[in-house]
Amino acid sequence: MTGSRVGIALFVALSVCAVGWTVCGEQPILEFTISPDPVVIAVGDTSTVLISAANRSVYEADDVEFFWIENAWGITGESVEPLEVVDPFETGMVLLPVTIPNGAAPGLAPVDLEAVYTYCMDELCFQIAEVLSLDVMIVEAAVAVAEPDETQTGSVVVGPIASETLTEGSHLWPLVGGIGLGAVLAVTLVLAARKRLPQMVAVCSVGAVIAGGLGGGVWLAQHDQAQSIGEVLCTSCVGIEQAGDPIAEWSSVDAARIEAIDRPIELIVFSAPWCHSCPYAKAMVSEASRINDQITYRVIDVDKQPAKAKEYGVVRSGRTIVPAVVRLDTGKILFGIEAFESRFIDLLEGNE
Repeated sequence: MTGSRVGIALFVALSVCAVGWTVCGEQPILEFTISPDPVVIAVGDTSTVLISAANRSVYEADDVEFFWIENAWGITGESVEPLEVVDPFETGMVLLPVTIPNGAAPGLAPVDLEAVYTYCMDELCFQIAEVLSLDVMIVEAAVAVAEPDETQTGSVVVGPIASETLTEGSHLWPLVGGIGLGAVLAVTLVLAARKRLPQMVAVCSVGAVIAGGLGGGVWLAQHDQAQSIGEVLCTSCVGIEQAGDPIAEWSSVDAARIEAIDRPIELIVFSAPWCHSCPYAKAMVSEASRINDQITYRVIDVDKQPAKAKEYGVVRSGRTIVPAVVRLDTGKILFGIEAFESRFIDLLEGNE
């Protein structure tokens, strides 16, 4: 296979993987269930509900927290420790107290909770905020209320999903299918390289296999399946490797371009404690500012100033994306650290 045709095949694979990332990225990766629903509680009493957070993706979810949204009945509860990590294909569980204030009117009270957590896909990290609904049946104090199962006491429990849950949701099949498709793809490329398979057939096979795997997952409304298959195919076919921990250092050529900037440029670096690649982005911007004092910057923690993140476009479709570097005079934003050096200089020179 000639170099140009190999390039076409790799371009098709990369393009489809990019489409899959765009479709699948910034999506919730946890599925929440609340039990019992409805929960029956007497006026002035406190009970508990069990919230399960099932991770259906290949990425870990971090710092899963639950917050009560203000409601007309004054229903609330004590805060609990967040789930620090919910590993791929595991479930985290939290016992959340529910308190009915004195004077609340008996009846059905639909209330909402907000679940907030983070996860990272390679160099980009996302913060997800999702509203959970719970029906609370408020009864008179004289009515007997079922007590929660005493075997489920404690604030936080974490454990693997039961095997029947995995098979029922068919979440293992995408991984198995992805590995199989990756093997088929590899054989196709080898045969094409040895001229035992028409080159255009090989190119079309690459695109069809990847598009079929990703499209099947999206069509079934299971983005985690698309992520699983996409990750297996992309890493096995086109050699994409997950970003490591690069050293924050500018090359002499790039440093010269930064030094040549002859006008003041003010930047904001949006970061978060849960963002794995934010320290690198901050260090690179800091070093650029040291090279050229025309470049100034400040760092904003999106957890502490969420309104600022929304104001400057770091929140997209309700998802907070970091790291993000914003150039104030143009409003241009650099997300992530992939090819950070060239994209950052383009941002400074106004080429984006």
